[in-house]
Amino acid sequence: MSGHLCVLGDFAWDVLIRTNTELLRGGDTFGEVMLTPGGSAANVAVWASRCGTTTHFVGKIGRDHFGVLAQEDLEMERVTAHFVETDAHLTGSVAVFVDHTGERSMVSGHGADFYLLPQELPRDAIRTARHLHLTAWSFFVDPPRTAARVAALQARTAGATLSFDPGSFQMIGEMGVRNFLAVTQDLGIDILLPNKEEGAMLTGGLTDPNEIAPALAELYP
Repeated sequence: MSGHLCVLGDFAWDVLIRTNTELLRGGDTFGEVMLTPGGSAANVAVWASRCGTTTHFVGKIGRDHFGVLAQEDLEMERVTAHFVETDAHLTGSVAVFVDHTGERSMVSGHGADFYLLPQELPRDAIRTARHLHLTAWSFFVDPPRTAARVAALQARTAGATLSFDPGSFQMIGEMGVRNFLAVTQDLGIDILLPNKEEGAMLTGGLTDPNEIAPALAELYP
């Protein structure tokens, strides 16, 4: 198992809704409705596996039908899953609405993936990883923040490198930039993967990527 990529975070089922015309309040329209496996962390694990990387995934699911499908999906994608199962919460789900202009909006439910606890971590899978990838969806609330931070420390202590996806400019803003930095700057992140909006939020509203990048390098050296 030594030398693998370990991804920790959310597995959720996406209910994708795409409309062909403007959706009027109280109205009806034709469009596309699909159920697809997702979750920002699980997506990374799947794509890494498809690229030929030996990949392990750590997450939490409900002991329900969606949880069974989650395990089947990662098995099909050749990702080694370390799922914690619970009766207390349902497997995560997200409503993804794409309007007729292509703009995306999301509503995330508080599924089982938000309740991962430090004592539930598969320590061997984390300590033997060559690289650990985390997303900010494991940091906006606690749990699962403490578990994610413990995993980062375990991986770091074992000599692994670390990458981090800031996840959502809106959620960073709601949490507060200062609070977000306080729980992520000390992780020893090697690779930061923000989009432009997340970079702007973290750097106090800078808009030029050529200014955002060096400012982020100071925040996450």
